[in-house]
Amino acid sequence: MLYRRQTKNFKSFFSGRNVVVIIFAVFIFLFVIWKPFSVIRTMQSVSLSFHLVKQTIFNGTENIFSIFLDKAKLVEENRSLSNQNAVFTAYASTTIASLKQTIADLENTLGRKGILTKNEIGSALVIGKPPAIPYGTIAIDFGSNYGVQTGDLVLVGNYIIGKILEVSENRSIVKLYGSQGESASLFIGEGRIPANGQGAGFGAYKARLANINKEIIGQDVRLSEHPEYIFGNITNVEQSGSDQYENLIIQSPVNIYEIGMVDIVRNEKK
Repeated sequence: MLYRRQTKNFKSFFSGRNVVVIIFAVFIFLFVIWKPFSVIRTMQSVSLSFHLVKQTIFNGTENIFSIFLDKAKLVEENRSLSNQNAVFTAYASTTIASLKQTIADLENTLGRKGILTKNEIGSALVIGKPPAIPYGTIAIDFGSNYGVQTGDLVLVGNYIIGKILEVSENRSIVKLYGSQGESASLFIGEGRIPANGQGAGFGAYKARLANINKEIIGQDVRLSEHPEYIFGNITNVEQSGSDQYENLIIQSPVNIYEIGMVDIVRNEKK
């Protein structure tokens, strides 16, 4: 009885399924012995592939979290920039309003309101001054392209400083009042006393009047040809020892070496 059981178990061990497993195991064993390096390379390749798959999944997960974090950061930065823009916009609006008011106050101080509206051609840049060009002149960047004509008047605020002498397409030459050797008919002081002025250079005239005291110093002087504008002020009265006449020094307050822009006005009297 014992012999039969052992025979049965032996037969069952070599059944068809077990034989296939045994043959496959023997084949693997022989293959490993015959080509061990091929097996190692295969295992390394499988291990590397598994590692790459794992790393890809990890990086993908990390990138997803980074996207969400970057999005939240961008939203916060956008909110901060919007707040800064609102502050800067309010500041700019306030500054512009303040500058407009300052300009209006300056125009009122200089007497421009109501003067440079009807015949104003525009505001030109000064592009040339002595000694680069002849004394008694300045150059501006307005010419016939802006409708400037010979004889048009040149002002700084409510003070007349000269008139257009030459006109080209895109520039003009201004002859300055009060140039050396020039003569002009003047109205002196509040009483607008007529007098003849001799140019002393650099925007100044000298005039002689009788029975004038120093109380007239500081009063306005106008050109009789254009009395609507002020030329300058009486800065000094020199007593003459030989006769009853006094020598008046009349000076424009406009320093041509400091100005960068002038107003051009049509001269309707030319």
